[in-house]
Amino acid sequence: MSILVPGVLVYLAHPRSASVATEAALSDYFNVDPTPDHHRLLEDFKDYRGEPVITTIRNPFSMIASWFVLSRQRNMQTFLRDYNHSEMMKNGRLYYHAHHADCLLHYENLEEELNAYLKELGFGPVKIPQKNVTDGKKMPMSYFDAGSIEMMQTRFHEDLEFWKKFDGARK
Repeated sequence: MSILVPGVLVYLAHPRSASVATEAALSDYFNVDPTPDHHRLLEDFKDYRGEPVITTIRNPFSMIASWFVLSRQRNMQTFLRDYNHSEMMKNGRLYYHAHHADCLLHYENLEEELNAYLKELGFGPVKIPQKNVTDGKKMPMSYFDAGSIEMMQTRFHEDLEFWKKFDGARK
């Protein structure tokens, strides 16, 4: 359910980063329907005409912890070794929409950053509702031990490096 608001913007839904809630807020505000396929890629929009592209990314450890809880697996190292859900990654990358985005939003500060961007485009604020929240989650790093942290650093090296640069750019 990514969203194309013709002439205004495209929101590319990124899994486990408040995409359902963001889609709800944007579709209500702009009175448009989300796409039927939730995590659509930019190249799948036949009506795309160069509108600014926005997406949300999340701390990779927090995002993987959310996938881990959702999977109901018991061992993070096994999860990191074996889990390959098609929505979790594309071409081995967690942040598969980032290279298309004109505006990357921090999941951790989503509503404030989205409203600042909408203001730049000349629109008013939206309220991000609570939707599709993973129940029973602990602090993200509590799911990781030294071995699983090392596996994260190996498997998602590019994404972790990207996050360090991106998160450091937060105002």
